[in-house]
Amino acid sequence: MKQIFIILYLFLCVVTGAVADGLNADVIQTWGHLLDALEKALLISGAFIFKPRSFIAYLLAYVFIRVATFDYIINLVRGLPLLYLGGENWWDMFLVKFPSHGVTFARVIFLITGMALPIKEL
Repeated sequence: MKQIFIILYLFLCVVTGAVADGLNADVIQTWGHLLDALEKALLISGAFIFKPRSFIAYLLAYVFIRVATFDYIINLVRGLPLLYLGGENWWDMFLVKFPSHGVTFARVIFLITGMALPIKEL
């Protein structure tokens, strides 16, 4: 049961960060900065709340879930197409080089791994 709460908590952290970045990109920076700070506070405090056996596994799970879901969430917040890759930052420039179905497949793998880590390791 603890593992499910960790997964949901990590999703909350990712959603908070994606909404923050979306608001910052749309020039609503007061709320964006507030949510960005909240994301970091949630992520750090989660390590104390859940007391994971492995802090590295906790952070890896967050990174994998973030890689899998962040772009989709920020696109929804900004009102862009779900599969939109802007190409303005290094991450988007890297992903644009691959076919869209390959990127989606890789994100599914990252999501499964990000959810499996807490179940197996934490």
